[in-house]
Amino acid sequence: MIVHEVKLALYALDIAVLFKGAIVEQGDTKKILRNPLHSYTQLLIKALLGIEGRKERKILEKAIEIQRSGSILEALKRCPFALRCPQAIFLLAMS
Repeated sequence: MIVHEVKLALYALDIAVLFKGAIVEQGDTKKILRNPLHSYTQLLIKALLGIEGRKERKILEKAIEIQRSGSILEALKRCPFALRCPQAIFLLAMS
């Protein structure tokens, strides 16, 4: 089932979140809703729930993790959401 109404996806056991036709996150619906790993998924859930912002500490931790792992640009190339991603913009600003 493909849906554009996020609320309908909540009834599925497993979901795949797509951005521009690329899967950015997939797995058990409850796990993804409780702990979304991809920033696009996080933004979708915030929009659904009406939640403002994201904990800055988590953003900083993710930025540090990516910086330590190697090339920021390589990490950004792998994600189709990178040019609109708050975390990616933060990483580029730090580099």
